[in-house]
Amino acid sequence: MIRLVLVPGMAILLLASCGQALAQPGPGGEDLVDVVVAARDIAAGEWVKPEDLAKREVRSSLVTSSVVTPDQAIHVVDRRIALPMLRGDLVNWSFFETLSDHETYEACHKVTATPGGAREQVARARQGILAK
Repeated sequence: MIRLVLVPGMAILLLASCGQALAQPGPGGEDLVDVVVAARDIAAGEWVKPEDLAKREVRSSLVTSSVVTPDQAIHVVDRRIALPMLRGDLVNWSFFETLSDHETYEACHKVTATPGGAREQVARARQGILAK
């Protein structure tokens, strides 16, 4: 995994230079594309910083339009995350708080708002789902 460490102001230049992900043949002949992943565990309610994001190559079959690509990463920096992410998780647009989706954020926040880091939040959310 290649970690993106961005200095404020340079983030736009670096991410703009990434351009669109180029498909490359991977193991088994499947194309690989660049995506953005969490560089560390990030708890719900935290604000995403450039150093919280990393670039990783994954099989193209895993990538949908909901996955953030390196050329889009600047748009998730300085945004508040609504769901906890663990290191290596693909970053999705739906993980971020939006003003128009305040009810969804509040519902997620109830599950994850108790003290603890991202791992504890994910464990509590999984327990709630498995209990149903």
